[in-house]
Amino acid sequence: MLAVVVALAAPGSAFAHGIYAASSDSVPGFVRIGFLHMLTGYDHLLFAGGVVLLAGQIRLAPKLISLFVVGHSLTLLIATLFGWRVNAAAVDVVIALSVAWVGLRLLKGRPERWRATAAVIFCFGLVHGLGLSTRLQDLQLSGGEALVARILAFNLGVELGQIAALTAIVSVALLLRHGLRIARTVERPVGGLLVAIGFVFAAALGFSAAKPDTIAAAGRDPNATCAEQPRPAAAPTTGAGGHPERFFYSPGQAPPERNLAHVQRDGYVVVRYRTDLPGDAQEALAQWSAREPGVVVVPVERANAPLVEATSSASLFACNGVNVDKLGAFRQRWTAARQKASTNPTSPAATQTTNTPTRTATEPATTEPKTVTRTANRVEFVIRVERGRPIGGVQRLSAKYRNRITLRVSSDVVDVVHLHGYNIERPVALGTPAVLRFVANTVGRFEFELEKSGVLIGDLSVLP
Repeated sequence: MLAVVVALAAPGSAFAHGIYAASSDSVPGFVRIGFLHMLTGYDHLLFAGGVVLLAGQIRLAPKLISLFVVGHSLTLLIATLFGWRVNAAAVDVVIALSVAWVGLRLLKGRPERWRATAAVIFCFGLVHGLGLSTRLQDLQLSGGEALVARILAFNLGVELGQIAALTAIVSVALLLRHGLRIARTVERPVGGLLVAIGFVFAAALGFSAAKPDTIAAAGRDPNATCAEQPRPAAAPTTGAGGHPERFFYSPGQAPPERNLAHVQRDGYVVVRYRTDLPGDAQEALAQWSAREPGVVVVPVERANAPLVEATSSASLFACNGVNVDKLGAFRQRWTAARQKASTNPTSPAATQTTNTPTRTATEPATTEPKTVTRTANRVEFVIRVERGRPIGGVQRLSAKYRNRITLRVSSDVVDVVHLHGYNIERPVALGTPAVLRFVANTVGRFEFELEKSGVLIGDLSVLP
């Protein structure tokens, strides 16, 4: 009943809730994201709670919920892995209608034969999974095994959230005196509420989807003109900084510049917009940043700044208006230049992807460490960190293009070793060294640091 009341008071967005995460979230972090997503997902909770009430039996309820779980787990995994995207508004409408359906089913009474009802519950589970997948794909997730691990972690969090919510509902019912009898008396009132909620939200979401998309129009200003030029050499930094917590920042919420410099060394494009940009245009940038890989959008307070300016580590792209298609094309050109450098180390693009070391006077560079093992095409480096600093100062490493590299870092402090440019990171702690294995497929100089403390421990030169 509490979920019903909250849903009635909540705005339509309650049925179209998003997923908020950072690209640096770990696999366990996605368990938390899935858990919180489910606890704020009134659509999923209302449907699952209605199914439990419809079952009316302790033994039958888990079977019906299992069908729902299997359905949405299948589409969540398959659709996300294969990149199947559907109209999010249409999925939200169907999800709202599924709540209305379970309400109608409660009004009609329990079926004598459950096969058809079970099939419908399974099919609605498939639709709910598509909704979850649509939201999850709005995040910038890495591919391969990391993607599978995050999908499974997110799904685990969703199931844990669902179990927690349903356990609370069932526990309250069991604690009530004559709980089963009370449950039977509230079936029809709750069914009527679910029907009302489902149809009202389905109509609201459908109407919202049919309205002209002023935000999309604001993000594609046909009169916006842009100019691209090489980026001046950046001032040296200390190497400190981490990944920003999100992809879009509203006015007054810009992350530290060292965090932006951090992700630019990993190949990101940073887009800055003036705070006097109209609200629809800001929302267009927010929606674009959620689906465009490798970008972070932040506000800038300077009145003389370009209205919108995108920067990579090599180029500036200034615009007098918002046109996400042009911004996306700039990001794609930059990505193509980096990829060209990785496949053709003698090309001019290779010099544009070089990462300038950010060594400071207090962290002097040394010669290559003595603990180096080299074979025909393999190189292994061993670096030791004591009291949060590399022994002997910042280490200078070198390898050849296409070498297979193993970097072992031992440390007496808990941290994360991050290799910029390749964007590889591994945890390190006393007795548990960080081991980074990769192929040197990009030419240039790349820093690696203790990310949490912001301490530069070395730079790697990959030679043609």
